[in-house]
Amino acid sequence: MSKLRLHPVVTIDGESSTGKTVLSLHLAKELGFNFLNSGALYRTLAYLKKQHPRQSLDMQLELLKKKLHISIEGSKAVIYIGGLNVSDALMDSEIAVLASQVATDVDVRTGLVPIQQSFCKAPGLIAEGRDMGAVIFPDADLKIYFTAPLELRVSRRYMQLKESGHKPDIITLTEQLQQRDARDRTRDCSPLQKPDGAVEFDTSGGDLEVNKARILQLVQTYLAK
Repeated sequence: MSKLRLHPVVTIDGESSTGKTVLSLHLAKELGFNFLNSGALYRTLAYLKKQHPRQSLDMQLELLKKKLHISIEGSKAVIYIGGLNVSDALMDSEIAVLASQVATDVDVRTGLVPIQQSFCKAPGLIAEGRDMGAVIFPDADLKIYFTAPLELRVSRRYMQLKESGHKPDIITLTEQLQQRDARDRTRDCSPLQKPDGAVEFDTSGGDLEVNKARILQLVQTYLAK
């Protein structure tokens, strides 16, 4: 554990729809740790940008700092802004595309760093995203990098959207994921990459329950050292 931190941090990075959120939530619940879904912050900023296009970035960041709350309810992360549940709205495909675009803004990424780091509280943190291990928590106790084939990721995203009441188109969804992967990997600020020292975890190697057991065992083994 870093001498600058009092609580353990596990980071989980990877491409979209590799199972990061579901498995990270499971870890947070089983370990009793806090949970940071960094993608929710970018989606929330995209949501605010769409709802209030003339609102300044500083105002949006201040709103996130004061009003954002991520709650683990059942097997899901529920996102609140000032008491308003915006979780379903954040799952919209248009918001996902806009969030990916917002995430390329250097000022956005810089402004979100202290907000994300503020999630590190007792008894520990599971931080999930795309630059958690490389940028936000480079001294994390354990860094994990999720992978999965594009076809499987598209299928997962499709089912996730249907369960949220949306009507996704599989062809459009595939194109959006490919474009997002390209943007995330080639952006100038904090591009998606496997962090130094990260353990690679292929989520196509088993069903959900198998992967839950595998990832929990991996994390418990590392934290016990």
